Amino acid sequence: MAITEQSRKQLYDGLEQVLDKEQATTLMEHLPPVGWADVATKQDLTGAIQGVRVEIEHVRSSLSAEIGHLREVMELRFARVEERFARVDDRFDRIDERFAGLDQTFATKRELADFRADMFKLIAAQTVALVIAMLTIATRLG
Repeated sequence: MAITEQSRKQLYDGLEQVLDKEQATTLMEHLPPVGWADVATKQDLTGAIQGVRVEIEHVRSSLSAEIGHLREVMELRFARVEERFARVDDRFDRIDERFAGLDQTFATKRELADFRADMFKLIAAQTVALVIAMLTIATRLG
């Protein structure tokens, strides 16, 4: 038999006739708001808790596997990034070597330019001396 609000009201009315109103209310408040078949037992709760524990363990296991997979993927990607940085470092090393070679080339060219400038000054001075000497000879002969 299902407990309905009407049957609860009838029970209360009957209790009120045997007991006073306050005692009938107190007794009714100790009854479950639904039928006894709907009340959970300790065994029901233990089973539900065990089911939740199994589900939590399943979720934990799945998350652990997923995290392990993500860790592997990230380690692989970081390894690739490290390889790329190593190649970039090698390229910068080669560029540094080329700049060092260019520095030496520019130093040599600067020295050569300085040498040429000194030679032009020396030739210009010798040319002036030669022209003066020739003019002097030409005026004495002339």
